[in-house]
Amino acid sequence: MKKNKLGELREKTVDDLGEKRSSLRKELFNLRTKQKLGQLKNFGSLGLVKRDIARVETILGEKKRDEKKRKKEGKDRRSNKQ
Repeated sequence: MKKNKLGELREKTVDDLGEKRSSLRKELFNLRTKQKLGQLKNFGSLGLVKRDIARVETILGEKKRDEKKRKKEGKDRRSNKQ
């Protein structure tokens, strides 16, 4: 995944990012299995998949933080009106 795709990831929903994370974890599992069996030729792909997982998890964390912040601001606005 290239850095220019980072913007594309930020546009996705939380559900889509969850699915992407799940598929990347399955891919990492398969790569590790191939490594143990001696079938993996490109060991760099392990690091790439790990970084992609980290990117997705970072964006998921940002979205969840933003969501909590919006909910908190909504509660603050309601309490100020009363």
